[in-house]
Amino acid sequence: MKKVKSGLINFKIVFTFIITLLFSCDNEKDTFIWPELLETGELIQITTTNASSWDFHSRWSNDGSKVAFARFNSTNSDLSLNIWNKPTNEIKNVVSGLWGDCAPSWSPDDMKIAIDVRDENDVSQIYIVNVNDGQLEKLTTTDSNKFRPCWSKDGNKIIFTSSGNLYTMPAEGGSGVIIPNTQHASNAQWNFDDSQILFVKDSQNDDIYIVNNDGTELTLVAEGKSGTNENWASWSPDGTKIIYQLYHKGTPRLIMKDLKLDKEYLLLDKDDCRFADWSPDGNSIVFAHDENLWLLSLN
Repeated sequence: MKKVKSGLINFKIVFTFIITLLFSCDNEKDTFIWPELLETGELIQITTTNASSWDFHSRWSNDGSKVAFARFNSTNSDLSLNIWNKPTNEIKNVVSGLWGDCAPSWSPDDMKIAIDVRDENDVSQIYIVNVNDGQLEKLTTTDSNKFRPCWSKDGNKIIFTSSGNLYTMPAEGGSGVIIPNTQHASNAQWNFDDSQILFVKDSQNDDIYIVNNDGTELTLVAEGKSGTNENWASWSPDGTKIIYQLYHKGTPRLIMKDLKLDKEYLLLDKDDCRFADWSPDGNSIVFAHDENLWLLSLN
């Protein structure tokens, strides 16, 4: 009888196990199904970048006439804050030479924009930008990084993320106050009357939560499933719906969720859609796709 070396048998066993495991993982990923595609209106590209630039972090002004966004140029490593004017279809550069995240949030009167960029000590701080002249005012000074500011609708507070928690501080500056039950939180946004906060909780699947402004009644509204995660959520003007990025296999698409009906819809049958924000009138959504900004009308 011919003898077979035990090493060959072990190799066959290990090889068979690996192939079985990979096949099982593929089958598990293939079970994911995108939500029902929502019927929407016209889709318009509103910015055009060159091969070395991309636009992101888009936010509507409160009067619905402008969109603030960040633009990064990899040729000269320049990060800038810009504004797209909807009535004139013109783009204005507000300030350049920045470094960091540059996620904008408008003041209620649309005269100022809060952003997060790095200071001379390479610490991410909250700055206030004057829309008319681009002048920067440093609002925070402590050594901890602060990200993703959002101005309250009444103009009195700014919410931001630091050390994995949400904080609020007076809009004119001052000490931050931690919001309870917001550990591992980011990308926070006030609702229409500042009574609730929508945010992403950094976890295995990056779930989306709503919490009262005092940290009570923490509610899970979008739970990441195996192979997916969520990010960058935005309220509808009336607070009954949200839009957010849903990643599957590393590719983000835009999802709208009706909070009253507990039902999700796919907004566009397109990959690489992110940084969406709902217009104040509720009729359109601005978002980034293929390095540019786009405007989607809603029926």
